[in-house]
Amino acid sequence: MRLIQLFRRYEALTYGVYRTEVAKEVHRLVQPMESILARELLAGALSIVAGKVARIKKIYYGRNTRPSAGYENWHPLEWLATEPHGLFREYLAYRALLTDYLATHNGRSLSAEEASRIVDLVHLRYISPFLRPDFLDFALVKNLERLPPSQLISEMWQF
Repeated sequence: MRLIQLFRRYEALTYGVYRTEVAKEVHRLVQPMESILARELLAGALSIVAGKVARIKKIYYGRNTRPSAGYENWHPLEWLATEPHGLFREYLAYRALLTDYLATHNGRSLSAEEASRIVDLVHLRYISPFLRPDFLDFALVKNLERLPPSQLISEMWQF
């Protein structure tokens, strides 16, 4: 249920305060992910599976305004518009890690099939707002026009 709640109203847990052991395990497990999006989503998902998370309505952390990591493939819309195959490929690796973790760290006993189905449904719910027909039509037209990915991304954010 915590996983479902996280992705219903997704907010990154990246800058949260973690229990040390959870943080160590989460950071170790997200390393194989190639994209910043998968690392962020997986870190939040693993943290939620490991235990409860609280949202505090106070600013307790500041960060530099300059990027600290590359932002290629950081948002589902960008990836869907420029390289949907890459999004699906990364999701399969992400899904494998999360379903294994969910199956072994969940109070209920879940089979691998049950864990996979739950993870898929949770993430379909998460990505569904990005699958608007008008956006997909825009991405299709721009790809048919052979717009370079950098220009497509630039126009996409103005869409």
